[in-house]
Amino acid sequence: MSADLLESASEISTNFRCDNCGLQLDQIIWLQCKYCQAFDLCWECSQTEYEQLPKETLTDHKNSHPNMSLTKECLQEVFVRNAEIDGFTARKQRRREEYERIVAEKCIQNDYDMSVVMEKLIDDGSIKTNDESVNSLIVNYYLKANRRNISVLSLDGGGEQNLIKKNKIFLFCF
Repeated sequence: MSADLLESASEISTNFRCDNCGLQLDQIIWLQCKYCQAFDLCWECSQTEYEQLPKETLTDHKNSHPNMSLTKECLQEVFVRNAEIDGFTARKQRRREEYERIVAEKCIQNDYDMSVVMEKLIDDGSIKTNDESVNSLIVNYYLKANRRNISVLSLDGGGEQNLIKKNKIFLFCF
């Protein structure tokens, strides 16, 4: 019993998530792309051969490197301290590029794209925007969910709730 008390623990709290499974990285070291510094894999996911990761995961990472052939060799171990220092700028740049892609394509494809748009709006200092094209992207994404018979209730963090039902948008302000 006392031996268990002296066992070392290396779990910590980070702001990083595995780009495959989405779990928060709670170790002091994990695998990160040495080129973009914005693609992270937890130890469990890194046990899978890189080429065997889900297609969506590989596509998202390869979109960051359109002119490169990526393999497991692009991944290296990174300590949380280095990831925090080096990865912050790289991640901000990647999210900026993703936002520009979403606006250029005029379509929010999935929840990840929605999180990119919402993060951009929050970073701009307000959840509200007067940009009709961005408003249209958000509305169309929720309408697409409605067509699939999914009720969507989202909290934007600013005290407003949007509920879309039967092709009508209801905005509740508190």
